[in-house]
Amino acid sequence: MKRNTKKTQKSHRKQTQAMKHIMQQPSLTPPANRLYKDRLFHMLFSDKAALLSLYNALNGTDYDNPDDLTITTLENAIYMGMHNDVSCILFSEINLYEQQASLCPNIAFRSLLYIADTLRGLTVDNDIYSSTIIPLPTPHFVTFYNGVDPMKEDEMILKLSDAYEVSTDQPELELTVRVLNINPGHNEVLLESCSILKQYMQFVTKVRECIDSLTAKTSATPLPYMDRLRVAISEAVDYCITQGILGDFLKKHRSEVIAVTLYEYSEEEHRRIQERDKSELKEQLASSETKLAEAETNLKQSESKLAEAETNLKQSESKLAETETSLKQSESKLTQAIQNTIAMLQSMDYDDSFIRSKLCEIYQLSEADAMNYLKK
Repeated sequence: MKRNTKKTQKSHRKQTQAMKHIMQQPSLTPPANRLYKDRLFHMLFSDKAALLSLYNALNGTDYDNPDDLTITTLENAIYMGMHNDVSCILFSEINLYEQQASLCPNIAFRSLLYIADTLRGLTVDNDIYSSTIIPLPTPHFVTFYNGVDPMKEDEMILKLSDAYEVSTDQPELELTVRVLNINPGHNEVLLESCSILKQYMQFVTKVRECIDSLTAKTSATPLPYMDRLRVAISEAVDYCITQGILGDFLKKHRSEVIAVTLYEYSEEEHRRIQERDKSELKEQLASSETKLAEAETNLKQSESKLAEAETNLKQSESKLAETETSLKQSESKLTQAIQNTIAMLQSMDYDDSFIRSKLCEIYQLSEADAMNYLKK
């Protein structure tokens, strides 16, 4: 993508020189402990010539004066544990470049924080309440992805508005990031146009090959992860030096490159372990929620059966009470009938022996029960 500009390069250079002066002013970001470790991508493209080559490859331009660049990378800024890799101003355009080994959906939001801090530094001497507009460099955001997680596309676009909880067709604050896949087989034209970027990826690929090879060789007696990393990175550095891949750079910065690459890969492994643990925790949580839902369902079913049993018990108790009442009524009627029979036989002058025998015959009573009725 080749950008056109109406202003002359001479005019742009004057503005760039003014911005260089501004960038020398103290950062508004408070000092912090340097938790941020340097990164190989940052080391390579902190060199103006390499950075200009990357800019030309991205934009289809052929600028040849590295001094036209003003480096604006947030070297010492700690923003929520983040840092940007490299940024620069060229002819009133500010370009923020970042390398990522993981697909992060929050790149646009991070870029917003980066550009806000950078613009604060650029405009520290300006009155933002002035009636005169403050000229700002046009921002461009590019992230170079070279992680192992699959990204099928050569390029994808991430927008700040993708994160908005309420979606809108016309977001009033928008920021767009180009995410370029620089893994083997992707964006080959770009890599051929920038030899440093190409060699950087050749080195990264070789490190991965050495890690895989060493892991396979030591499978019987595995080395500790950090030891395995250190040996594999050293092998990759030696190989690339002999093959002329970042040769001079690796010779000059061998120990530093090993250290920062070791940090990057250990950081990447740590992130991968965290993601794995999160995934396992989510699975366990989902399983627990499923079991809890099943338990709640079983409990509701048990409660329903218990309620049904209680209803049946009440119905049975009610029927039993009815039966007892009927039985009492029957017993009362039987007693009355027996007493009437006794009175009738007594009125006919029958003796107790005869009456007792008749009661046993008529009402199927025992001798003892018949005697009890006679005594009443």
